[in-house]
Amino acid sequence: MKINSLSLPHPVLGIEDDVRGSYTVDFQVELDKEKISFKVKQNVINRTLKTLIDSKKAVFTIEVNCYQTFYRKSFLNSEENYVIEIPSVHLRNKVVVYFYITAAQDLPEYQIDEANEDYSGYKFDITKGDVLAYGGSTTFNAPKDWQALMAVTSFMQIEEYDKPEGPLQFVLTQDKVVVQMSQNDYKRYNEYKGAKNLYPIFHGSFVFAALLHALYNMNASGESAETDWYQALDDRLKTEERFKGLDVKQIEHIPEIAQKLLDNPIYRELVGIKNIIETANQEGE
Repeated sequence: MKINSLSLPHPVLGIEDDVRGSYTVDFQVELDKEKISFKVKQNVINRTLKTLIDSKKAVFTIEVNCYQTFYRKSFLNSEENYVIEIPSVHLRNKVVVYFYITAAQDLPEYQIDEANEDYSGYKFDITKGDVLAYGGSTTFNAPKDWQALMAVTSFMQIEEYDKPEGPLQFVLTQDKVVVQMSQNDYKRYNEYKGAKNLYPIFHGSFVFAALLHALYNMNASGESAETDWYQALDDRLKTEERFKGLDVKQIEHIPEIAQKLLDNPIYRELVGIKNIIETANQEGE
């Protein structure tokens, strides 16, 4: 159910100025091989709704929609804080979650505290399942491989372009961030990419540069907002605890975000160089 532009005949908390108060949701996602868990913390500031929930006449309703798998299910609970678990096979790619408070039974002559004065003196016949409050919605990405979201290769790929020499180029309109190298650079990269001891150096150089470019461009509206890489990064920034307090829309936060995503790439690059030098010195003795 999409409610953003829906006009209901009765006052609904969270729809324009129908009702004073608030209904907010703190929602965190945890990916696992077998299941996807949602940690939900809800807070309602409205006397009427709190009374209805306490008396089991209204419930918190979380609707999970996955258009890729056609999964759609509503979870009803009278507790403000709880955990929902869904088998991983039911969700894939973009998942949309809506938050409501709905009637658990018919409520004749319904009135709500702090309603807009336009509703003054009116009573409403509420039917079981009707929406009483709307807490907004959120999206997250459920990859086919539950670990893929953590890997650089899940949102980035490397290609060559049709010039023998030239600078790196970045393409942000495909499902992955595309790092384009000149023909000669790409040939050199393919010669070296099998050496695992060089991975930290790759991460600290062109991968880090590409990620910075992508993060800075997440602030701009455009085609990239609908791509898989954008959705994957956006989901990680919203759900992982280590990004709490960091906002990609604040430019000064972007370097720290990029370094956390790549697990301190500059440090690992320098350690990688040190290890290569030490190995070369030992072999030369």
